[in-house]
Amino acid sequence: MGQLNIRKSIKDSLKKIRFRQLIILLISWIIIIHYFERTTVANHIKKCDWSKWEHWPKGSNPHHSIIIGDPQIVDKFSYPNRSEPILKFTQRLSDNYLHRNHQIYHKLLTPDTTLYIGDLFDGGREWENDIWYEEYKRFNEIFNPITNTRTFKQIPGNHDIGFGNAVNFTKYNRFRSFFGDSNDYFTIGNHSLILLDTISLSSSENPDINTPSSGFLQDLSNPLHPAMQFPRLLLTHVPLYRFTEKQTCGPLRESKKKFPVMRGKQYQTVLEYELSQKILNIIKPKVIFSGDDHDYCHIRHPLTTTSTTQEKKQISGESFTDEITVKTSAMTGGIKKPAIQLISMWNPQDDDNDDKNDFEKSVTDSETGKLVVEHDTFKSRLCYLPDPYLALKIHDSKNKSSTSTSTSTSQFQNLLIVDEIIVNPINCLSKSIDDPNLARSYFIEIYSTMAPIVTDLLIKNYSNFQNLAVFKDFDNPYEQSFLFANISKFIKLFKFETFYKNMVIRLNTILNLFINSIIKEIDSNLNDKNYFEVKKLVISLDNLSINDNDNDIEDIEIDPLESLLEYFINRHIENYSFLISGDLVNEIFQKVDKFEKGVVKNYKFDFDKVDLLFDHNIKDTLNEQLFEIESIFEQTDNQQQQQQQIDSKSGDLAVDEVPIVLKVIETFLSSYLIGGLIDKLVLKSKQIDQSDDVTYINDITIEGSNKNDKPFSDKPIENDHRRINMMNETSLFFQCVPYLHYKLISTFNDLNYPETYIITNKQKSKMNYIQVVNGFINFYYEQHLLEFSEMLPKQCYSSLSELITTWESNKDEDQKLLEEEILKLVDDQEDKSNNNNTFDIFSSFTSIFQFNNNKKTENNVISKEQKENEKKLTKLAAKMQILTTNVQNIKSLVSMDLTVIVLHHVKNSYDLLIGLTEFSTTKEITDQIYTTCSNIFIDMLSILIERHINPGFHEALTRLKDYNPTELKNMSSSNLDVTVEPLTNFIELVNVGDLILQMVNIFYQEELVTNGIVKVKPKQNRDFLSSNQCEKSISRLEQLLDTYVADGLDVSIGVIMNEVTYTIMRCAVNETTYNIDSIDNLLKSGGGASKYVIDSVKVLDTHFKLLNGSIDKAILDVFKEEIGERFVNTLIKIILKKLIISTIGAIQFITDINYLYDFFVKVKVKPTVGYFVGLKKISQLFLVECNNDKKQCKELGKLVIEIGRDNGVFSPEEVYTFVSRRSDWITIKRHVDNIMYGFGPDDCIVM
Repeated sequence: MGQLNIRKSIKDSLKKIRFRQLIILLISWIIIIHYFERTTVANHIKKCDWSKWEHWPKGSNPHHSIIIGDPQIVDKFSYPNRSEPILKFTQRLSDNYLHRNHQIYHKLLTPDTTLYIGDLFDGGREWENDIWYEEYKRFNEIFNPITNTRTFKQIPGNHDIGFGNAVNFTKYNRFRSFFGDSNDYFTIGNHSLILLDTISLSSSENPDINTPSSGFLQDLSNPLHPAMQFPRLLLTHVPLYRFTEKQTCGPLRESKKKFPVMRGKQYQTVLEYELSQKILNIIKPKVIFSGDDHDYCHIRHPLTTTSTTQEKKQISGESFTDEITVKTSAMTGGIKKPAIQLISMWNPQDDDNDDKNDFEKSVTDSETGKLVVEHDTFKSRLCYLPDPYLALKIHDSKNKSSTSTSTSTSQFQNLLIVDEIIVNPINCLSKSIDDPNLARSYFIEIYSTMAPIVTDLLIKNYSNFQNLAVFKDFDNPYEQSFLFANISKFIKLFKFETFYKNMVIRLNTILNLFINSIIKEIDSNLNDKNYFEVKKLVISLDNLSINDNDNDIEDIEIDPLESLLEYFINRHIENYSFLISGDLVNEIFQKVDKFEKGVVKNYKFDFDKVDLLFDHNIKDTLNEQLFEIESIFEQTDNQQQQQQQIDSKSGDLAVDEVPIVLKVIETFLSSYLIGGLIDKLVLKSKQIDQSDDVTYINDITIEGSNKNDKPFSDKPIENDHRRINMMNETSLFFQCVPYLHYKLISTFNDLNYPETYIITNKQKSKMNYIQVVNGFINFYYEQHLLEFSEMLPKQCYSSLSELITTWESNKDEDQKLLEEEILKLVDDQEDKSNNNNTFDIFSSFTSIFQFNNNKKTENNVISKEQKENEKKLTKLAAKMQILTTNVQNIKSLVSMDLTVIVLHHVKNSYDLLIGLTEFSTTKEITDQIYTTCSNIFIDMLSILIERHINPGFHEALTRLKDYNPTELKNMSSSNLDVTVEPLTNFIELVNVGDLILQMVNIFYQEELVTNGIVKVKPKQNRDFLSSNQCEKSISRLEQLLDTYVADGLDVSIGVIMNEVTYTIMRCAVNETTYNIDSIDNLLKSGGGASKYVIDSVKVLDTHFKLLNGSIDKAILDVFKEEIGERFVNTLIKIILKKLIISTIGAIQFITDINYLYDFFVKVKVKPTVGYFVGLKKISQLFLVECNNDKKQCKELGKLVIEIGRDNGVFSPEEVYTFVSRRSDWITIKRHVDNIMYGFGPDDCIVM
């Protein structure tokens, strides 16, 4: 039991100890975090307290501002090769650093104003809106608004919107929309704070981008401008131009290199000289604060001044302007010490203020290197932020101190290792010594080895250095390369000696001679095809490449690898120098005197010559050079063993064939092929296109096109890249640009590149030369691709217009020829007599139908008069044939064949454009090409609608309106069956329109949506507002067709009803039709429906059958209902105005109403059937015999009231009106009136 109690007490004690340790660890952790995250930050910021450096007179109230430079929040464009978890971790660290500092320096320094000078984002110019909005929210979370502090964030950087001509207008507007006008001025602390967008001001090609900035700068040239009334502080993202030899940045800059003056893709380190001078001379600011470089730089710009009052004083804003390039505030900006810039402004507007006058002083050149820059009205201080890696450094230093105790035990052993090395001039600098106790001894050994050689080589025996003993000991280029590399490093010890400069000059001279001698050896061995020796010489040159690894050795001007690359470039220069000659351009653009398809202004682009040039001359020359390079680095088994011995001495080989191959290819492309021949070819093509010489006009054949061609086939058209088509046959520029790009890609992809393996991410992979070379091609060819894609929509629109114009012309010409052929049968004499009259197709129709009644003679012999009439018949029949042809041609007014050719034409344009994106074009080019494809589609639909579909349907409607079947039938015999052919043909025209719409929809889906050219939302999320412009154009076509269908049917209904009316009139319907006085006369009609009823039904039935299946059922139902309603109205008008119905005639009337009723029931026109149900009931009223019988008359009156109340269609008053058409109405009217109205004429007394 005692032992158990002891164990239990021990366990309890251990638990208490562990709990205490946990508490101590937790508290320590909190203290450490608070120290590094708050205490150290606050201590750094407190050093910048305004009171410690601004020193304004007592009682002053200066305006305090903070400038934050290039926060450039981290995104995937910052570290594109990092994995997602590591990138997220980096973002978290960087965001925390920026946010923490932002909170603390605002809390401790309480500035009145905070200013940002661009590059708020890192990939802002790359992001689309959805991602950019998220980054915008993230930025505002990092730099959250501070109470009582005014913030200006509207100056854009090149990482926000791009630079100069590369600025994206959409993203430029997006930035301005969220952050404010990028060009503005504010008055703060009696100073004019001028914000100038020099990014956009540097754009020379896009006035929409340049104009706001240039206009703002021009406004400031007015001395009365409000911004010019106070001392001016200019803020710009890009620094102004400087001469780096004289205008140095001062000691506060971390980098010891000169300020870079360069440009590249989407950036430029300084503004152009002329623009910089313009800004300085217009604004004349006291100080300029710029960003972009990330490191501190303080220089002074001289100003041209006309002031005479301060001849001995140097006053900022008059004789000079200070420019301070602000350090980045981010830990990821590539510098060790991030910082912010503080400004204190005090400018009391009292000229008698002595305190102010005491501060007006001259600032000398020596003050450009101070921490605090002082001027008469403002002061600025560089304020360092805490070291972002302080915690790691402290941890590392502790580790070093903890291991220092073991140094003494291993010191003797390390000395032995060093002593065992046989130190010589070529290996003395190959070993690094980390132990400071050993380093001194080893340095003495190195110095004693190298100093005599350097003295002998560069001082004592420079003129006879070839005979020095050291070159006898190391007598091959490989060993000598190590010697010279070590000498180049060693002479750095004498950098501050007076003779150092002469040593460097002499060493550069010797190295130049040495490299030239190696190059000559390489050339000699290459001619002898001794490739292994060449490779050893290449390795020797690589050993001299010390500048890549030692940034301190910047005085050695010789770059051996550059010389090697230059040698390989020049080795075959004679083989392709012909590419830059003018004769080749004239050979490719041949002048011809005869017509050929694709000839433009008597010039022809010779595709065969280009094929020969690329497939043989260029390809063979480059393959020969690539084979030679590959042979240098390709080894046999025996050579590999020798190479391993070399590598064991030199370490890993840093040079291989990759840079040589790429440099040769890039130089060939930039200087000879694209930068030479192709640039001249493109320029020549544009000059020819724009010249005023006469050009051939190529006819476009529509009807003769091969119907087996399938413009929507998935299979590419053979030789499509080089085919002359409707789009490019009138422009050499559009012939050569896409074809030359195709030949560039195909030729360089087919070269025999070396089989090179490289190490990436510790994995061995094959070098993809094709991908890199395609990047070169697209980079140097980019200007032509962009120009091509910009000009293509206009060219496509022009050729489409020409295509449709040609089709219309061919159609009119065919119609004219057809009429001429038909009219050849016309009598010449009669034709001459009518020569001055307008052609009237209906003028002689009466003669035609009169001729039908003529009969042959009894002997069946045709008389002379008959022959003459026959000729007249032929003439009139010809005219009738023309009318028939015009009627039939309604359906051909809109051509599906033409639409197929138009879509094929657009497909050709797409093939040219999409072919350009097949091989690694830049995102900018791809986006522009996709936009161009969309614009071409929209233009195609627009011109198809305006130039073809609209005129076609308009002409069809005109022909429908002009068609008059009544007039035709007046001229024809009663047996002539005339149907409304224009209506049938119009329906076929509508079907053609629907097929065109379907074709356009299929083309849109297959060519634009499937290929990713146009982005569309899922159907369930789509509405009119979310539709793209292409879909809106298709909807416009669909609505247009619906409108024409409605208009056509409306016109057709009028035409049909005119024919029905004419049919009724032709049958002589009048008062006697139903006013039959006896049964015998009734029986003479045959007992069936009247002729006018049968003929009317026949007309309606004919057209209903024609339309059935031709148009949509819903439209057909509406059409029938409208016809039925109009027919009923026509019938009622005839009944009420023309018909008198007797009791016997009522039988025929009822028969006719029943016949019409049965017809409309059969064709299922319900509203019309309802009318005839009512008419059937009303027709019974005509059977009632009154015979002046008062009782019968009253019964008739009651029936009128009852039927009027119950039929559901006609009111009693309307029924009364129908009954008034009875033949005995005059005698029975007063009796019926008495029943209906309660009194009759007898009830009225004249007073």
